[in-house]
Amino acid sequence: MRVSPPSVALAAVLAAVLLASCSSPSRAASPATTPAPSAPATTSAPTTAAPAPTTAPATTTTTVYAPSAPQSTPDGAAARLVAAWSAADRPEAASVAAPAAVAALMSSAYPAGGLQPRGCTAATTNPGTCTYRDIATGGIYEISVTRVAAGWYVSGVTPER
Repeated sequence: MRVSPPSVALAAVLAAVLLASCSSPSRAASPATTPAPSAPATTSAPTTAAPAPTTAPATTTTTVYAPSAPQSTPDGAAARLVAAWSAADRPEAASVAAPAAVAALMSSAYPAGGLQPRGCTAATTNPGTCTYRDIATGGIYEISVTRVAAGWYVSGVTPER
């Protein structure tokens, strides 16, 4: 016995129904004269199906850092963090910078030769970047600054030594 795909079997049944309905009106009214549709070919159902989810999808929450001492300018936020780093004052650094930024700077000693501010992107750019140069080594520190409703804070630090 030949197994036909479901679409072929369905097409055969539909063709038989259409032929029966296209007969003359007198024949369509009489059930005895309507040809019986042929039996559909044997088909098998697909064996793979996607499992139904058993639990609700996980939701994620985002925590937004809120500085305790936001600054009025991007330069002010970066300068306050650099000053706190030079004094090894972690609580002061944390007042204006996200924990990851504080950790990035405080994990190493402030450069012996000091840092030279190289400027920040325009205050209309949010987030922005302030750049500092290590005077002794020429290494660069990219300080990411972000504006929130209360002012500017340091959102990240990338040392490029």
